[in-house]
Amino acid sequence: YFIGSPGMNILPAEVMDNKATIGSNVIELKGGYEDLLGKIELGIRPEFVSFSDSISGTPVEIDSVEDIGRFKIVRAKLEGNKINIMLNEGESIPSSPKIQFDTSQIHIYQDDHLIQPQALSKGE
Repeated sequence: YFIGSPGMNILPAEVMDNKATIGSNVIELKGGYEDLLGKIELGIRPEFVSFSDSISGTPVEIDSVEDIGRFKIVRAKLEGNKINIMLNEGESIPSSPKIQFDTSQIHIYQDDHLIQPQALSKGE
């Protein structure tokens, strides 16, 4: 979390197989996970969160926007959880903001320890 500015987004999640659930939002994962118990969290750096034009994006509430030169840091809430989104200078924020995650950059933590995913079988 503490490396980089802003730090990694850490969100409480439920994880089953190749899906993470944050509140009412389901996020497809690149790998599968088995029987995770305890404190489960999804981590993703702000530069790997982007605004989505898709209807299937995850809705967020914008709290503030910080212009830091070449980038903007959008501070928002996802199901009541704080999340930061990093945008390039010219990118705009939609009027009905929805986000998507670069799923190849998602990390899953169990009791504060990084858990490696298992490869998905061809049938999944």
